Amino acid sequence: MCYIVTEGNRRVAAQASGRCGAERERTVADDQGEPTESISVTYQVDHVETVKNAGRLVALAIVTITVEGVEFRIQGVRVMRQPTGLLAVEAPRFRSPAGEWLPAVTLPDALKGAIADEILAVVEDRRG
Repeated sequence: MCYIVTEGNRRVAAQASGRCGAERERTVADDQGEPTESISVTYQVDHVETVKNAGRLVALAIVTITVEGVEFRIQGVRVMRQPTGLLAVEAPRFRSPAGEWLPAVTLPDALKGAIADEILAVVEDRRG
């Protein structure tokens, strides 16, 4: 499966491979559309814990994202039940000084989608 995202005048491509961890490659194009740079990005879903009796919260996950050998660990990724009954994966949140809830991490759509798919697959496997 291939994800393609356009960010301004840059073209970003991510390609999925494997279960619970996939290679992601980001390609930045110059003004003529020629690739100028490639960055290795991988992720691993480290842990998914189901939660009971917590309202819409169904599970919490821990994900490690590695960018060019530098690891970022994201804890508190939330699996939430939507009013439609479907599950959605959301970034951890924090409360701003103004009192509004904001995402603690913002990822490119392709990477966010691939990670969400992996987390939802783990949750669905456990629900059997």
